[in-house]
Amino acid sequence: SEGAIGAILTGLMVLLFLRYNQNNYIANYFDEVYQGLSGKYKGALSSRKTKLAKGAPFFDFELIDENDNIVKLGDLSGKVVLIDFWFTGCSGCLQLASALKPVKQYFKNNKKLVFLSVSVDKSKAIWLRSIKEGKYTQSGASNLYTGELNRDHPLIKYYNITSYPTLYIVKDRKMFEAHPPRPMPLQKNEGNLVDANGMQLIEILKGALSSL
Repeated sequence: SEGAIGAILTGLMVLLFLRYNQNNYIANYFDEVYQGLSGKYKGALSSRKTKLAKGAPFFDFELIDENDNIVKLGDLSGKVVLIDFWFTGCSGCLQLASALKPVKQYFKNNKKLVFLSVSVDKSKAIWLRSIKEGKYTQSGASNLYTGELNRDHPLIKYYNITSYPTLYIVKDRKMFEAHPPRPMPLQKNEGNLVDANGMQLIEILKGALSSL
């Protein structure tokens, strides 16, 4: 029946948002779809909506850096943080790392902005090699690792991160933007340093920094 088909389609749509709403294109429709839901379907998305809402407390993580120092969320008080989740072998992660270089260059003198690189690699040795090669992170970024838990780390599970790369903007330990525009690297023959998404990202970061 039409009702049964509709219920199946709604369930599939909810599942899509639960698993893949890190995707900027899908995320654009999140609020519209959420408002149209009821009952168990709306309940399934309510927790995610709450966690990703602007101003929601960010997950209180503890991660190690390449020198085995522990970095905590509390260390980032009073900062705007652009967090990039990635893994070695992710082609999209390579593209994003390249596209973020001019963004980082734009803010090179701003001490209130931190670029945080979080790897979910299964092997610490692979992660350290990737950092050394400099293909997946930007120079000067703080490189953190989810350790032996990799994708089962509580931080990853809390936000149900299933697609990579994923970007978050955190301001003073609170979620500022859960779906920031993701810049793409330009062709070498193009004159601009960043693409349209990169320019939007810069403006969002500037707005976050302006009210600190």
